[in-house]
Amino acid sequence: TALPISAVEDAKNAVKSIKKQHLVEMRALNNPPRLVKLTLESICVLLAEPSSDWKTIRTTVLRDTFINSVVNFNTEKISDDMRSELKKKYLSDPEYTFEKVDRASKACGPLVKWAIAQINYADMLLSIDPLKNELHSLEQEAEVT
Repeated sequence: TALPISAVEDAKNAVKSIKKQHLVEMRALNNPPRLVKLTLESICVLLAEPSSDWKTIRTTVLRDTFINSVVNFNTEKISDDMRSELKKKYLSDPEYTFEKVDRASKACGPLVKWAIAQINYADMLLSIDPLKNELHSLEQEAEVT
């Protein structure tokens, strides 16, 4: 598997390649397929946007800044609670994969790829936190001596 950071870059490029026409088609849906709604709901959760219902989700997706906010997202903003919620509610769903979502929507495929990459990268960042803290302590000790 790709390293989490390269998977994030790959996913960002996929999101950048989403065609405007695919987003417009998705926004026009009054009752979207389950995987479209599930994917966009998860993106809203990651972006800390309201995601209570399709109308609210659609409002977020309608914004001209939507793709930019995805592409320029800072993974370090993912809290432990958010990571847990995303894993439990979305990543644990066997349908929540690039292949299955991409079949449902050409715009959502890259977005689900991005969301999965972000969570994996957040996991990696969490696992190296103790090492970063230890390094910081050692650096402070070195300054004292």
